[in-house]
Amino acid sequence: MVSSAKLVSWRWCNIVMVVVLAACGQEPTRVVEPPAAHLAKGGGSASTVTVTGASPGYGKRGERLSVRITGSGFTATSQAGWERNGVLDPRVTVLSTTFVSATELVADVQIAEDSDLDFYDVAVTITLVDGGRKKGVGIEMFEVTTAILLPELSGPGGNGAALSLNDAGRVVGRSHGNAFVWSESFGIEALGPGEATDISEAGTTIVGMNNSGTPRDAMVWTGDHGSWTGAKLSTTCVTGVEWSMARSISRQGTLIGGVIQAGRSRQARQYPVVWDTPESNCRKLPIPEGYDGGRVADVSSVDLVAGFVSQGSTLRAIVWDASTAPKFLDPVPGDVSSRAFAIAPNGPIITGMSGDRAAYWVRTASGWSGAIALAPKCISSGQGWGRAVNDAGVIMANACDGGRWFRVENGVVVESELMPGLGPTDHPVAEAITNNTSWGQPWAAGGGAGATYWRVP
Repeated sequence: MVSSAKLVSWRWCNIVMVVVLAACGQEPTRVVEPPAAHLAKGGGSASTVTVTGASPGYGKRGERLSVRITGSGFTATSQAGWERNGVLDPRVTVLSTTFVSATELVADVQIAEDSDLDFYDVAVTITLVDGGRKKGVGIEMFEVTTAILLPELSGPGGNGAALSLNDAGRVVGRSHGNAFVWSESFGIEALGPGEATDISEAGTTIVGMNNSGTPRDAMVWTGDHGSWTGAKLSTTCVTGVEWSMARSISRQGTLIGGVIQAGRSRQARQYPVVWDTPESNCRKLPIPEGYDGGRVADVSSVDLVAGFVSQGSTLRAIVWDASTAPKFLDPVPGDVSSRAFAIAPNGPIITGMSGDRAAYWVRTASGWSGAIALAPKCISSGQGWGRAVNDAGVIMANACDGGRWFRVENGVVVESELMPGLGPTDHPVAEAITNNTSWGQPWAAGGGAGATYWRVP
């Protein structure tokens, strides 16, 4: 399974003041006079060296890149280095340091294939006229990461996001108002206006929404690289359709789940629906008595469907099974609302939220467990939620400190780490996860500042 030793260390920002200073960015730089440095008379008056930034603040294993270092006190003698625990790391090598000005350097950096996925200090050492040295260190200003920022389509706006992927690493989402599909072999392709929300394992069926007209339509795209055909999904099971959206497709590329809204404003009602095939008519799922609407968030490969229903402003997580009546998923005791956002392909775990925190439910021989919190409630007004889960029990979630993955065994969280990000302060939330567990295989997709893709660390 995933090795925690290769991932970014879990950093809590509320344990002790030392951790606050080091992990929460309140000590962005420190000044060091190396023990071996000898300062001759007058040498102590030399300018202090500080490191305040590194751009880009991240890189991938095996990558060679130029990093712009900003700060103060730089001279033509400046030498940059990537350190951990005050020692130069031999697997992140600075091949050369170019002096630009007293406040800017450019480092030519080579990251080894076996470098650790971790945060690194960026150090700059200058040599004084008397042979002494001074050093400034920017604490954890660079990250070696598995995260890859995907290219964008051209066009207005810039709200790119990755929303799903399959085990082969084909990613779908939205970019500049258009649905897209991307893979390492053929790059990014536009499917048409809207957004793509899920993709089959074969990679030849994609679902989503065309939001360019009225009504906005649930869509299915079929084809392959260079040849995609889009079609509207049927909405005949609902009258007075205002809009529709397909949210998920089974790995086999048949069962599709989503939502159809009828009416507007206070008269609006949302219906949880499925399409048994991309060509079939929609089918409304039963809503428990007393509830006024609902949504399908995800479908499994075993005909289990997860989502939520509404009763006024109260939401309840629910799972539908083709052979039984819908089943409520109980929230954490004390919580009122809950939502299910994702179900594992073969249905052993559902994840979502209970109250304002990320939670999950486990399927047992006697039925579904009550909600189990993934993490504590946030001290601030922020929310946490589980967004994706695989059959190995790995859950992708948004937690109080950013995107995290959690691993569940026998109904208990046994491991958790921050998602490798695009720099020391960025931990994107993954929207989807594959069933892959081997190192280097496609793993997750999501993002924050843009569509982001990860391989198994």
